[in-house]
Amino acid sequence: MYTRASHLMLMLLALMISACGGGGNSTHSTPTEEVPETPVEPSNPEPTDPEPTDPEPTDPEPTDPEPTDPEPTDPEPSDPLMVNGDFENGEVSPWVGNSGEVVLTNISSQSRSGGNSLQISGRTQNWQGALYGLTNRVVEDSTYHISAWVRMDNVASSNVSMTVKVSDGNGDNYLPLAQGTATDTGWIELAGNYTVATSGEVAEIAFYIEGPDAGVSYLIDDVTVTDINDDDLLRVDVEHLSALVEFPIGVAVPAGDAGNSVLNSPERQAIVEQHFSQITAENIMKPSYLQPSEGRFFFDDADALVAYANNNGMSVHGHALIWHFQIADWMANYSGDAQAWQQMLEAHVTEVASHFEGQLDSWDVVNEAFLDDGSYRNVDVGNDLGSVWYQNIGPQYIEYAFNAARAADADVDLYYNDYNISWNDTKLDAILTMAQDFLDRDIPISGIGFQMHVDKSGPGKAKIKQQFQKVVDLGLKVKITEVDLRMNADGRATTLTNQLLLQQKARYQEIVEAYIETVPPSLRGGISVWGIADPDTWIVPLYGNPDWPLMFDDQFQPKPALQGFANGLAVIP
Repeated sequence: MYTRASHLMLMLLALMISACGGGGNSTHSTPTEEVPETPVEPSNPEPTDPEPTDPEPTDPEPTDPEPTDPEPTDPEPSDPLMVNGDFENGEVSPWVGNSGEVVLTNISSQSRSGGNSLQISGRTQNWQGALYGLTNRVVEDSTYHISAWVRMDNVASSNVSMTVKVSDGNGDNYLPLAQGTATDTGWIELAGNYTVATSGEVAEIAFYIEGPDAGVSYLIDDVTVTDINDDDLLRVDVEHLSALVEFPIGVAVPAGDAGNSVLNSPERQAIVEQHFSQITAENIMKPSYLQPSEGRFFFDDADALVAYANNNGMSVHGHALIWHFQIADWMANYSGDAQAWQQMLEAHVTEVASHFEGQLDSWDVVNEAFLDDGSYRNVDVGNDLGSVWYQNIGPQYIEYAFNAARAADADVDLYYNDYNISWNDTKLDAILTMAQDFLDRDIPISGIGFQMHVDKSGPGKAKIKQQFQKVVDLGLKVKITEVDLRMNADGRATTLTNQLLLQQKARYQEIVEAYIETVPPSLRGGISVWGIADPDTWIVPLYGNPDWPLMFDDQFQPKPALQGFANGLAVIP
């Protein structure tokens, strides 16, 4: 840009040339300096006719020109942070081996999510592996969360690690980022934060996965690089979550005499009414609440909650008719033979289901009847409580409950509900064997409820889809009944960081995507979150660590997880 002084000089010279009769055409080029973000003084002052005085030009008094350079800003990276981190395009690029021997192959025989992953083979040293360049993707002084999922390919297990390589004015530096033990039976996450701090001319910034012995091949998938302070990623722009789909989007709510009852909490009501189309009672519809003593039923609290749902255009999912836990003392200590126990169970189910006939969309008829090894819950085993129902009736108690529920309400959907079945093949397969038997014998069952109490690390999207597909193949509905995400299982975190917020956002999104991509519309029973906001979680009292499993924080404000949930719903074609 021109300064004022130089501009005045040009005007005077022009007048002198004109007075001398100079002819011809003259051109000049416009300055190409970058325009600053803040305005500067205009370079063209108002024209004034000079007084005809001495023709000799005089230099104006020197002044400090206005600064024309823009305020320094952080440079923007020229390339996106991550390209081909899920390998779904069938390609390898821009990944490369960090030495000539390494062979990278995009394969479709194994993946954590989607259909593909990257196989790393041909390794002759333990430091060799797949490398991803960050040189033109990251910005000095910014912090990035780098995550990669790893699985062994041709050995049962091996130590693996993630390393950042920086080549700058200080030479080559190698920064350990994460390490762990990978197996050939599942995926583990390697994740850590890297803050860009270079010196002098930067030749290379990259990260790579290394560690297994020579000759060992491994797989990687779902690699992400995230700027943990990126406001766009942290932003939440969801007006009404449940309005995005036609199937129920639900939430478990405290009620009755609970100190945090939704019926006495305007903050909780605002969240529920804005974002959810279905509610589940956390406790007040369980056996110990509805029949505290034999033959005496108490429906006041449950009726009030159902009325609240009806008044606000929401449906209700009932939880739960029969469970081995939270039963009244008289039930636990009931005396009688198998027939007497059967009659007692059927009387409870009949009375409760009849009372709510036509008022509920669905019931968890039986909850958690199987152990993780696929056997029926029987006697106490370690931390697994036994079931008085199985002990006194046998496995037939489950079908007795379903038959009684259908006899009491002809239209309500009837679910079997359990935990760990989003990843535990043995347990889910046992449940589906029972369900197939029910279908073969016309025992009424509408679907399977996946509790989905999972954590930030797994199970992966591909595994979840595989488990959903097994239920879909039977023609049964799939309902996620109690999803929440344990974010601090190892107890290392003391505060909720941006990194955790973004991890939680991604996990909610991939769980919801797995549901939408696998379960056809006719079999979608809905997705429900177990709790309104973080102060309501059951996880902190049980495990003792700080944790933030839900989509709203302790101030009842939406977290990025809500946006992740909404993004997951957006995959509907």
